[in-house]
Amino acid sequence: MSGMKSLAWGLFWFVATMALMIGAAYLWVFIYSVAINSSGDQAFYEQYAQMASPFVAVATALPVFFLMGRSLCRQVANAAAVAAGVVIANLIMEVAVLSTLDENFSYVLPFSIISGILKIGGAYWGTRPDKTQAADGAA
Repeated sequence: MSGMKSLAWGLFWFVATMALMIGAAYLWVFIYSVAINSSGDQAFYEQYAQMASPFVAVATALPVFFLMGRSLCRQVANAAAVAAGVVIANLIMEVAVLSTLDENFSYVLPFSIISGILKIGGAYWGTRPDKTQAADGAA
């Protein structure tokens, strides 16, 4: 039963991390189009989204994957292993998406590498034992 619970939480967080990262990109473009530069047309904002999304991915990778790790620590015993699986699945998905780009993706590649490192770091730090809880339990 524990394996199924870990798998279910892993699948949930795979979908949730993808949705949060994509949602953050959409939210940023929305904020930009409404509050910062509302004079563009549809094509302008589509081009802006392609340019801004790598920056959003870098900005949101660490907090999203830290949140995932913290949540997994509360849900499953093998949180680090499940988090590693979610990170690997996300990185595979990112490579798959990058491989479908028609244009030269040399602009996006450094952002993807940095984002991948931040995803790994966020998951690692999120699944580390909380030292304050350990100290509180000992007192």
